[in-house]
Amino acid sequence: MTELPQALGYWAARYQPLAGVGYPNGQLTATQALEAMPRVPSQSGGVSTRVAQLAHTAGWTRATTALRPPTSADEVPCALAALTDAGVERYLSYGHGSAILLVHAATAANAAMLVLDALPKHLWLATHTALWHACAAITAGFTPPQTWAGPLATPADSPEAAAQMALDSGDEHVIKFTETALRAQRRGLCPGGAAAAHSLLIIPMDH
Repeated sequence: MTELPQALGYWAARYQPLAGVGYPNGQLTATQALEAMPRVPSQSGGVSTRVAQLAHTAGWTRATTALRPPTSADEVPCALAALTDAGVERYLSYGHGSAILLVHAATAANAAMLVLDALPKHLWLATHTALWHACAAITAGFTPPQTWAGPLATPADSPEAAAQMALDSGDEHVIKFTETALRAQRRGLCPGGAAAAHSLLIIPMDH
């Protein structure tokens, strides 16, 4: 009850429309579509600075249409899961570009899945489109030019141990990314535990 009005106030103060987005109507999987996302020309500054560049980024509009969309509301949960899993897996290779911001390329879609049943079903397709645009913008704005070249952290021995390590860190981004990554792991995404461990390694460097 305390966090919801704070979140709505933050949204009202900081909201920016995404220029140049198209509706997804392509054939790419979530992983393929995020991999094909162009990078904004200037990789500096915060979210506001980078979002403002999207309309002038070559290939941005075309890239936002390349995703294969769900064709019915019943397909939306699986489509959001695929988008979440893609964000989790990409974090291993690209999270170092902005360890905190790129968390949201996975956690945003996961959060939508958690509240989907509370939304009228006729809003589910629009919800997926909005989440796709948000994940696409984060990816375009913060993906670094090179993949991670350092050593990867050793995954925890169990999901319970991974969750405890996240809680012990006290970092809200580590906690919510770990929760997201462990959900992805339960769906069968093998790197989920490794991605959770990676967030513990690189997020402290980003503070």
